Amino acid sequence: MELKHYSTAITALLSVLLIAVSANAIDDESKNANIGNISLHVTNYGLIGDGFNIEDVPSGEYPKDSGIEHIFDGALWIGALKGGERYVTTGAHDVSSLNYASENFEFTTYDEDVNGNGDLDPGEDHNGNGVLDIYRILERSSLPTSQYYDPNAVSHQDLICDFADTNTIIPQSGEEIPNHRPIGLTIHMEAYAWSTSFADAFVILQYDITNVWDDTLTDVYVGMFADLMVGNTNFTPTSGPNRSWNYRDDGDGWIDSLLMNYEWDYDGDFGNAESYGGIKFLGCTPSFYEPTFGDTIFYNDSASVNFWFWQFRNNNDPVFFSPITDGQKYEKMSTGLNHVNGWRDLPFAQGGNNRITLVSVGPFPQILPDSSIQAVFAFVCGSKYGDDPVELDTDRSKTELMRNARWAQVAYNGEDTNGNGILDPGEDGNGNGMIDRYNLPAAPPAPRLRMVPDANQVTLYWDDSPETAIDPVSNEMDFEGYRIYRARISNKAGAPSFKESFKLLSEYDKIDDFAFNIGLEQITMAEPDTVNGIVYKYKYVSDRLLDGWQYAFAVTSFDTGDPVNDLQSLESSVLENAQRIIPGPSAQSSANRKVTVFPNPYKVSAIWDGRKSSGIKERERMVHFANLPEKCQIRIYSLAGELVRKIEHDGAVYDGSDISWYDQYAGDSAHFPGGIHSWDLVTDHDQAVATGLYIYTVEDYASGDIQKGKMLIIK
Repeated sequence: MELKHYSTAITALLSVLLIAVSANAIDDESKNANIGNISLHVTNYGLIGDGFNIEDVPSGEYPKDSGIEHIFDGALWIGALKGGERYVTTGAHDVSSLNYASENFEFTTYDEDVNGNGDLDPGEDHNGNGVLDIYRILERSSLPTSQYYDPNAVSHQDLICDFADTNTIIPQSGEEIPNHRPIGLTIHMEAYAWSTSFADAFVILQYDITNVWDDTLTDVYVGMFADLMVGNTNFTPTSGPNRSWNYRDDGDGWIDSLLMNYEWDYDGDFGNAESYGGIKFLGCTPSFYEPTFGDTIFYNDSASVNFWFWQFRNNNDPVFFSPITDGQKYEKMSTGLNHVNGWRDLPFAQGGNNRITLVSVGPFPQILPDSSIQAVFAFVCGSKYGDDPVELDTDRSKTELMRNARWAQVAYNGEDTNGNGILDPGEDGNGNGMIDRYNLPAAPPAPRLRMVPDANQVTLYWDDSPETAIDPVSNEMDFEGYRIYRARISNKAGAPSFKESFKLLSEYDKIDDFAFNIGLEQITMAEPDTVNGIVYKYKYVSDRLLDGWQYAFAVTSFDTGDPVNDLQSLESSVLENAQRIIPGPSAQSSANRKVTVFPNPYKVSAIWDGRKSSGIKERERMVHFANLPEKCQIRIYSLAGELVRKIEHDGAVYDGSDISWYDQYAGDSAHFPGGIHSWDLVTDHDQAVATGLYIYTVEDYASGDIQKGKMLIIK
């Protein structure tokens, strides 16, 4: 049969509000797919990874909050014959920095302001909504508790954007893209991520590629370029005076049965970066092509998927050279090392090095004007398994990586359970006559969680929304119970990742013939508590906590499983509703409690200070003022009477935003008691304080009372 149109051209483009963009990305918006245990940077021009270019923003981190990175950057490559000539559009290529990259970064965002005059002129309103739309990343979620909830969402976190290869200049800056010859393509990209424990180590990248010009494209290949690299940024910083990141100590491999390449750190950063990162091809539409003569081409098969790697910016090696021309790039896309016997024994293929990888699929015989194809890849990570030496790459070591890759394939296959690209009898679960993908087993969603800090304790409140959730596989309400978790967050280099820090505190489940039959009565409040329209039914108090210390809590839900479909009990992820919190006293009138400072004395450091391998960062030191009135002014003086720092405190709104420590280690989810305020030991003149004895005063604005005290700082 002939290759048919996969879909018509995209008829309406995404309309997303123009929002402020950081100085690191003047013309582009980016987000991190981070709802699971992975944090992958995604941009609205198709680049994944941030080239370690944006401070405190992970590039391809796994486990989340571990500092272990797995990718510098990656992007789509598309090659085609147009008029018999080879054209290749590349979304990224070999570069040592993304700061000034333009050549070979050939996809651009596009918006309706074609002439750049800031007005919606005739012919520019593509979607007819009467608004000048700037195309940026849309986020949505299938989780009812998410602020981005959308019933049309595919995963727990969808990131959606559009970009094109049709520009020879960057529209927002007017900068020329050197040597770019457009093919005439628009790309609709959707990234999918899940928080579920068996699906939280991969991000799926789905690309709908449309030919929007008048030329028929033939012999088309689609690939994912990736500059994979693995290392722990806590021990080997990527920038700054202590920069020690090693770009040339990674090993690479290919798993033919999984259609996946991968990379690992050859020395494992001395036990602190023992994990894999890789790119896996999941499938495409059309899935196969039946020529008039010859064998059927099945694209989801190793015969049609090509794998290459080459040495970074190598222009000399006859095999492992970095392709420069469109012809060389097309040759790489249309052939593969995986089809060459003995390629693993070639000298460059062994040992640690700085390699670039490419996974491609094809050829698609043609893409007619206004027609599309779809290609789907996954960025997959996994910790090394077992105790084999870190420099070795054994099947045992890859156990977790391969398991995560198989779950990514299960997610993509959906109803196509045998992965043959055909809707076979018995696979059409909803009877709509088409393959529905991304039908993963699912635990009930985590409940909506609210936390209230107090002196030495935190009270958790949550709703009962998970109890009416429908399982997507069994189509039954199979909620069973809740589990409460707590993490005591440490900032030391080499500390467990955020997810790994959580420990089970307690479990409560329905009284039936499953689990422990503890019952839910112990946590059920006599009267539900309604806040901002959410009805909180359950309550749990975690006490004997350390004031001023950062903790994290999560409440998960679990189900009974599905014996008919051989599914064991599933539990929502702790990452789904995890929130960080600082216990401490609530706001007090000055007559009720004496203001204190802890630790006092501050000797060299506090146990919560930010630590990297290079030591404590000056701005990540911290002491706490406690038992504060709700509104007050804190003044700190040297013994000579010089005013060192003046701090305004409002317990109702204080969120730690004046302290860089919270930006680095708490993010946007930290909760504060009204009676605590932190100080980073920096003066009003932006200088670090010296060792010495300091006097502080606290003036209660309500009563006018002033309390005095002393603190000793030894650095």
